Amino acid sequence: MSEPPYRLLCSDVLEESPTKNDWPIPGHTQPSFGFSANADPIPGTCEDSSVPLPHPGGSMNKVAIPRTSRRENWAIRSRVNRACQKCQDQKAKCSGHHPSCHRCQAAGVPCSYNDRKRERIHKQLENLTMQVQTYEALLQDLYPTLDPSSAQLVDQTISGQSGEYLSRPNQRSTAHPFLIIEHTAEDFNRNESVQAMGFVGQHSEMAWLYTLKCKLDNDNSTSLSEHLNRPPISRLNYFQDDMEISGLDNVDMFARPPQNIANKLVDEYFESMHPEFPILGKGTFLDQIRLFYANSSMRPGKRWMAVLNLQVQVEGLTSFYLLSTGQVNRSWRIIGVAIRSAMALGLNLRIQTDNVTHVSKETRYRVWWALFMLDMLLCVITGRAPSTAEIFCSTPLPIPYTEEDWGLGSVTQLLADKNMRDTVISSVLCSSDTTHSSNEASIDRSHSTTSGLTKGHLNEQAAQLVMKHLSPNISLHFLYAVDLAFLMREAIGALYSPAATRLSCLELETAISSFNNHAENWLSRLPAEFHFTEIDTACPFARQSTSLGFYFYTTKLIILQPCLRRLAYQESDTGSPGIVCDNIASTCVQVAEQMLDLLPDDTDVTWLCGITPWWCVLHYIMQPTIVLLVELFTRTPVGDPKAVGLTEKIHKAFRWLYAMSTKDSSSRRAWLVCRDILSRHGSKFGFEVNDDGL
Repeated sequence: MSEPPYRLLCSDVLEESPTKNDWPIPGHTQPSFGFSANADPIPGTCEDSSVPLPHPGGSMNKVAIPRTSRRENWAIRSRVNRACQKCQDQKAKCSGHHPSCHRCQAAGVPCSYNDRKRERIHKQLENLTMQVQTYEALLQDLYPTLDPSSAQLVDQTISGQSGEYLSRPNQRSTAHPFLIIEHTAEDFNRNESVQAMGFVGQHSEMAWLYTLKCKLDNDNSTSLSEHLNRPPISRLNYFQDDMEISGLDNVDMFARPPQNIANKLVDEYFESMHPEFPILGKGTFLDQIRLFYANSSMRPGKRWMAVLNLQVQVEGLTSFYLLSTGQVNRSWRIIGVAIRSAMALGLNLRIQTDNVTHVSKETRYRVWWALFMLDMLLCVITGRAPSTAEIFCSTPLPIPYTEEDWGLGSVTQLLADKNMRDTVISSVLCSSDTTHSSNEASIDRSHSTTSGLTKGHLNEQAAQLVMKHLSPNISLHFLYAVDLAFLMREAIGALYSPAATRLSCLELETAISSFNNHAENWLSRLPAEFHFTEIDTACPFARQSTSLGFYFYTTKLIILQPCLRRLAYQESDTGSPGIVCDNIASTCVQVAEQMLDLLPDDTDVTWLCGITPWWCVLHYIMQPTIVLLVELFTRTPVGDPKAVGLTEKIHKAFRWLYAMSTKDSSSRRAWLVCRDILSRHGSKFGFEVNDDGL
C-alpha cells in the first residue's frame, strides 16, 4: 500500500540524511543532500521553484529544499513491526513491505523475513517432537536385536522422556487398553524350538496362557527390556511341531490293506471327518474303492494317487493329518499351500462353463469350503491371519443336501439353477425352522405352466418346494458351520488386526457387542436337531450338534475375550473401563463355563473320540480353561463366592486333560503346563496338585 503524498521540509530531509551505517546500492549513486552552484533548479520545491539558490559563502537563510522527483520510500522514518534480514544485518531502515521491502527491490537482491520469536519457538518444538517420535520408532524397531544391557539403557532413556507426543492418536501405541499388538518383540528364528512353533497371535489361547503365566510369575512390568528377557512363548507350546518326522523307507505306495480293514477305515473317515471337511467326492471315491477290491490285479494309477486329479485334495488331507497329530504349525503352512493350489484351479470362483457337470461343480465348491473351514480352525489355534479373503471369492455356498440326494429331481434342479440355489440357501440361513412334515400343503403343480408366472416366481416356487422336504442332515450342518465361520473371520479382522489399535475403547466395545449379537442371531436360526445345550448321544446328529456347539462357543470367546484381557491386565493409570466392558468380560466367563459343560463330568476318552471333533478337542478344552484361569487369578479375590464355581470348572477341565494325556502327547504337555500354574499359584484357592492330577 503506497503512502499518501506529503511535503518535505528541509529539516526533515536533514534528519533523514544517510549515516555511516547505510549500505550502498549496486548500480545506483548515493543521494546527495549538499548544494552546488551549478545545480539546475529541480521542479517541485517546497515553496517556489523560482527562488534562487544561495551564493556560496553567503548567509544561510532558510530556503526551500527541493525533493527528488523519485521517492525513496525505503528511507522513510516510520517504524515497522519487523525488518527484513538484509536491513537487520546492515542496521538500516526497512519499509517492511512483503514479499520484498523497497531497499531490496531497489538493490535487486532477495528479501527475506525471519520468524518472530514465538514462531521460532513453535517451529523448534514441532521439529523436536518429530525427531523424538522418529527416534523412538527407530528404537522400537531395533529393540529386538539389542543385547540386555543395551535394551536396559534404551528403557531408561525412553522412560526418562516426558512428552505429550506419546499420547497423540497417530503415535504408535505399545500399551493399547485392549492389549492389541501390532508388533512382535520376539525373534522367531532364534533356535529350532522357537522356529517349530513360530509366531502366535493374540487370538490364540496359547497367547492368553503366556500372558497369564508372565503375570503370575511377577513379570507384569511393561518394561521393554523385561519383555525381552521373558522366556519365549514356545516354552508353553503343548503341540508337537518340534517332533521329528521320520521317513518311511521301503514303502510300497501301491499296497492296500485287506478289504475288511479298508472298509472300516473308509467308513470311519466319511462318518467323522467328511461331514466337517468334505475334501473328497464321496461317490467317486467309493466307486474307486469297490473297483480296486473287485479286481485284485488292478493297480491304482497316477490319477487315483492324486485323488481325482486334484492335488489340492491331497494337500488338504495332509493338513488335516498334521492337525490331528498335534502339528498345528506345519498344518497351518500346508493349508496355506492347499488354498493357493485351489485358487490356481479357480475353486474360489463360481464355475460358469457347461463343460463341467453340475455334480462336479458342487464337489469342487465343497473342496473350497472344506479348506476354508480348516484354515479358520488353524487361524484360531495359531492366532494368525486367515488365508482367504471374501472379496476374492465368489464360490457358491454348499447346498444343504447330501451327496446321496444329488440325483433327485428337485435337487438336480437346485444344482443347475443359480437363482433357485441362492433362494434356498438364503431361506435356510434366515429361518429358524427348516423341518417340515410331509403332510403339509405343497405347491399346486397345475399352476407351474401359467403364463402369468415369471421365471423368478417359478424359481421361488421351486425353492419353496425343495424347502418343504428339507430335513436336517450333515450337509445342512456344514452350511451352518460355514456361515458361523464367516462371522469368526470378520471378528478376527476387526478385533485382533493391527488396524484395531487405531480404534478407541468405545469403538471396540461397540464392535464386540455387535459381533456377539450376530452370534446369538446365528444360534436362534439353528434347527432344533442341532441344538447343543442338552446333547443326546442317541441322537443321529449328536456328533454334529457337539461340533457346532464347540465352534459356536469358541467364536464367542474370540469375540468377548478382549474385554476380559483389558480388565485382567489393565494398568492403574488407564482409568475405569466402564460397565459395558465389565459385562462383556462376565459374559466371556459364562461362555467358557458353558463350553466346558459340553463335556460330561465323568471322563471317558472313548466317548470323547466318538462324539466330538477329536482332531481339535484339545484346543476346545484349553481355550475355556485359560479364560477361567485368567478370571480366577486376576479378578477373583480369595474367599469370593464365585471362586467356588470357577475352581469346580477348572477341576473338571484338568481331569479331562489328565485322561486325554494317557492317549495323546499334546494333551500330556498341556496338562503339565496347567499343573505347573496350579501347583505354584493355586494353593490359595484350594488346588492340591499331584502326579495323578488334582
